[in-house]
Amino acid sequence: MFFCNASPESCSKLKSILLDYEKASGQKINSEKSSITFSSKTPEDKKTA
Repeated sequence: MFFCNASPESCSKLKSILLDYEKASGQKINSEKSSITFSSKTPEDKKTA
């Protein structure tokens, strides 16, 4: 479970970290079993960016 700001920079960095993990471990993140959840205070425009 990861927590981060709902910003393009944070999302990009998280994606980079997950790709680095895949390369280092040989394990692939299963996007079909993964999900994203936003705080109720997150504006709609941030959720679709």
